[in-house]
Amino acid sequence: MNNSKRSTDIFSAFKHLLGFKQTTSQQMLSHELVGIDYLCVILVCIGAGYFAALQGFDSLPVNADSFAPFEEAKSLISNPETHLFNIHFSRIPSIFPDITINALVQLIFPKAGFLEIFSIYSWVTSSLFLLLATLLIQQIQSVTQSLTAISIRVSLVTVSLLNISHQFNIIYAHVITPVHHGGNILNTLLLLTLALQLLKRTEARNIRLALLILTTLAVLSNKIAIFTAVFPIGFLIVCYLRGNERRNSLIQLALSTAAGLVLGSLLNEQCANPKINLFGTGSAFIHYFQLSWVTSVSAVFSIFSLWFIYRSKSTLSQSTSAGLTAISLSSLSYFLYLPVITSSGDAPIRYICIAYALIVVSFGYYINTMRNYQYPIVLITLVTVTVLSFKSPVGPYLNLKEHQSLKQALLERSERIEPFKNDAARFIHKMGYDNYLGLGDYWTAGAALVTNSKLQIVPILKSGNPDFWGATPQDIKQQIQPLEKSKAYVVVEYLQSRVNQKFQKKIQSKYGEPDIIWNYDDENRTFTRDEIDTNNKILVYDNPEIYKRISRKSKKFKRECNKASPNYRVR
Repeated sequence: MNNSKRSTDIFSAFKHLLGFKQTTSQQMLSHELVGIDYLCVILVCIGAGYFAALQGFDSLPVNADSFAPFEEAKSLISNPETHLFNIHFSRIPSIFPDITINALVQLIFPKAGFLEIFSIYSWVTSSLFLLLATLLIQQIQSVTQSLTAISIRVSLVTVSLLNISHQFNIIYAHVITPVHHGGNILNTLLLLTLALQLLKRTEARNIRLALLILTTLAVLSNKIAIFTAVFPIGFLIVCYLRGNERRNSLIQLALSTAAGLVLGSLLNEQCANPKINLFGTGSAFIHYFQLSWVTSVSAVFSIFSLWFIYRSKSTLSQSTSAGLTAISLSSLSYFLYLPVITSSGDAPIRYICIAYALIVVSFGYYINTMRNYQYPIVLITLVTVTVLSFKSPVGPYLNLKEHQSLKQALLERSERIEPFKNDAARFIHKMGYDNYLGLGDYWTAGAALVTNSKLQIVPILKSGNPDFWGATPQDIKQQIQPLEKSKAYVVVEYLQSRVNQKFQKKIQSKYGEPDIIWNYDDENRTFTRDEIDTNNKILVYDNPEIYKRISRKSKKFKRECNKASPNYRVR
């Protein structure tokens, strides 16, 4: 009898973990089952996060902007002269969580090569995205489902979208790369989850304190957080709190946001000159909605959710009403900030990352509204759709048969799409040039990004001066100190749309003729000193003036963002 009851209890627990059995918010689950649920959701998110990261590698923005945050994190933990107030951020890597996770990974694995660090970072952020999406959906629901069940659905939806939407794949690649707006997505998911928790437990000081601290960190890391997180949270406070509680919460949120703006202006030394051009913004909006069906579906979901809340406000629980409001407003927030950053008419997809990321939460929530007896059908359908999605013609390149690790997947990708940079890195090691001062334009300086070496290349402008768009001056000074004081090499890569094709001539006009020119044979993937028709080269110099110029400019550099100033210098 006892064995029969135990078997029944185990089967019941198993059904709950998989989502076949729901409970109301008043029903209590055993501590053992809650503990198992926590363990299982972590395992699901880690496993699915690994696979999703592997899919996202196909669209990974492998360039100097992606490389710079890793160099900056390394500088923060290894160079005593570098601190948060003098580091130079490339694009928008968030202090939290991007730089924080990045630095922790490098501290834990100090001997790891770049691709090992990159692959671990991507895995961690991919798993965090799935976990935070799971937690946010749990907060929205009016019934209690296991975190494990929610995470399984979130993972299946994410993997399917990665296969059937190339644009979603690009967005996910930004999420798992410490550049642009991936960090803001994680911050937004976390802040919305904490805000919904606070509405349920307004007296919980620890939740309030965590919300305010993270708001400051999110805003100082990326001002777009004001739109994607602060604005929706402020709206929730106005709608769902009353009296002194509402007033005090709004004041605290405003102060945290202001603190983030002030600290952000001190920490991030990049220059930004926003303009408003409604015609250009209109062109960008049209482009976004033509770009992918995901943009339209996300907007429709958000508008429908707001309409649904308005029509059913008397029957919906506060958690559901507030949660749907939060993710809908956050998804639509790009309508507010795009006029400032798309004035030229350009429409980089990274600007609407939040709309694509939160569609996972929307899908996950509406799937979870299915009743118990419908869930087996839903789960089978989800699994079937996910399996079939791998047949999609726009799906990512996956080599699962020979796959060994995320690092190996990155190496395979770089060999496939960046042969010159890989061959250049190997050639530099073979010739012993990695003991020289390595130079290259800003984009080519990311050559170390596509290898697993610790190759160092200082980014330079066409003038031959160091380029501090993403490099830290004090780190460059430290980098060149132990090197030979006369020898240097310049990596020259043909980049039609990125840099001026006259880069080599400009460098030679500054530094003179190189002692050796290695020409890259694209067909045979070899370097030769013979004269051949190629734009990819390595120029080798024996010229101590190069060191003096780089060192002198590193000591004197100071960013000046005021265009009216005679000392105006962005990079």
